[in-house]
Amino acid sequence: LRAGIRAAAFSLDIAETGASPSAARDALDVVRLLDSFGVLGLQLELLLAAPTSGPGEATDRAARVAAVAAAMPHGKGVYWRDWDDPATGLVGPDGPRPLFGRLETVRSAHLA
Repeated sequence: LRAGIRAAAFSLDIAETGASPSAARDALDVVRLLDSFGVLGLQLELLLAAPTSGPGEATDRAARVAAVAAAMPHGKGVYWRDWDDPATGLVGPDGPRPLFGRLETVRSAHLA
């Protein structure tokens, strides 16, 4: 922005899995991170990836992070990176995983 490059939004990728995973962040860490981007006055798109099968802690954290990001005034959208990945996908062989419904609730509450 200081160099005069025009931008409409930033995209922030928080991935707890994959080739270069981020450290697990709680909702307060995400608020601080998103606020630091909000100072720039641009909209923010958040890309999330976290384990959706196995222990519920990661899915609970992902749902909280999505809710916090969606509720931010400069939050443009929250996107899930891998829809059908075996470990991080929102849709498994038996259909949607529980996190899918929780993210749908976040969408209808904050982004609709």
